[in-house]
Amino acid sequence: VNLMVTSDFICPVSTLHATEGGLEIRGSVRVWDFAQRKILKTIKVGDGAGTIDVKLIPNDENQRGFTVGMIDDQLYLLDTQQGTAKPVFNFASISAGGWPQLMRVTSDGRRLFVSMNLAGKIAMFDIADPEHPRLLDVLDLGPASGPHYIALTPDDAPVGFPGELAVSATLITAAGALPRPAIDLNLMVRRGRYEAELRRLVVERVGEYLPSAELTALLCRTAGLRISDERDSHSLQCDDVLLVRGESPRPLQLSHTSSAVLYAVELEGVS
Repeated sequence: VNLMVTSDFICPVSTLHATEGGLEIRGSVRVWDFAQRKILKTIKVGDGAGTIDVKLIPNDENQRGFTVGMIDDQLYLLDTQQGTAKPVFNFASISAGGWPQLMRVTSDGRRLFVSMNLAGKIAMFDIADPEHPRLLDVLDLGPASGPHYIALTPDDAPVGFPGELAVSATLITAAGALPRPAIDLNLMVRRGRYEAELRRLVVERVGEYLPSAELTALLCRTAGLRISDERDSHSLQCDDVLLVRGESPRPLQLSHTSSAVLYAVELEGVS
């Protein structure tokens, strides 16, 4: 996609002591032709809303994005094609005047995190439906904590290695961070008869998985995950395994009340 967005937060000159008057807070987003570095349109956001950050929604077919109004406490959904900004959430419901500022969006485009500087909080949203973002949780960091920058840890795919080799592995975390949980899956197949492929699936409320291997073992790691096809429906608990034989003509439907993790072990015979 040949698209870039930037936000206008404040008039730089108004921050200088040599300039008369107070700070000139702005509220607008510029939509750019990235290849040509050319501004295509300017989207007005609120009335001096204080748009300090803007993020596009990954993989969104409508090329939409989000920005926040630090001054007016609003979360805005941006339509970069139509040039519009629509308020879709009021941060005053969390903390009025809390200064929502910087944002991060997960790579799958389903979670949005917003720092609230004066409130000392981080808000997490489900944005699977961008028109109606759903507040999932609020992390309270305490008074005067002043959260500003947000960084998301990578959600890496499984790392595989041959079982007959001596391997030493260490889980690395940032300084001061709590260690993340690690899962060690030992896949043993008869050498020369079968090959195994391991995939990690994350289900955000709803999803699909199309079995294409000779035999697939679906290992559920989150209780309450439901897997359905045209004939059957199964509710799995943590560490339950569902076996699927052969290719499926249609994707299996995956659903959960919030978020679930599923491992697909795909086995193919070696001819």
